[in-house]
Amino acid sequence: MVKQLKSALHEEPRNQRTYVIPLKQENSFLEWLRDSGRLIPRGEEEYYAYDEEEEEEIAEIVGHDTYNFEEETIEELED
Repeated sequence: MVKQLKSALHEEPRNQRTYVIPLKQENSFLEWLRDSGRLIPRGEEEYYAYDEEEEEEIAEIVGHDTYNFEEETIEELED
């Protein structure tokens, strides 16, 4: 026997299986957006193509010396 305390709370005997609330079969948020026409597809992405002059300018700014992590690690191990 179920004793009603409040509408949201109730007590059931320990030796009996409890009542399981069935899941509602609802769409996911993504499905809801798609079904309601609110899901906006992505447009074509514009990619910026570098020309050779820009690449040379960037190389001058950054410099041609690259950091060699392996050399530093070997030096640290030798010390």
